[in-house]
Amino acid sequence: MTDTDGNPVGDARVSIMAQDEQIIFEGKTVSDGRVLFFTEESEQAFTITATRDGVSQTEQVTSADANWPISLGQEMAKNVDTLDIALVIDTTGSMGDELNYIQSELDWVLSEVAQSHPGTEVRVGLVLY
Repeated sequence: MTDTDGNPVGDARVSIMAQDEQIIFEGKTVSDGRVLFFTEESEQAFTITATRDGVSQTEQVTSADANWPISLGQEMAKNVDTLDIALVIDTTGSMGDELNYIQSELDWVLSEVAQSHPGTEVRVGLVLY
């Protein structure tokens, strides 16, 4: 989901109705504007309604489409520019062999987060025990 400027809209409420007008899914978009919905139905039509800050948009889609882009039609409040990550890591003697692996994986994860969310301040907190 995006706003008129193409920016992702997080924290929007999304509901999906089947053809019989029964709500089959309700959820919220994450910070990149996506919500995941999986269906086993083939070629079924759905009605999607997305709402944030009192602004709603309804679209008709089919399960044949892989992505269902929706624009709320106006500029929305900007998403948060800071991401806090807290990690709790067991550093006791039994974990000795794993700590180097954890360090390299943590470096990779933080690099991926930085690449996926440019311009976002990433803050990391560690709890070691």
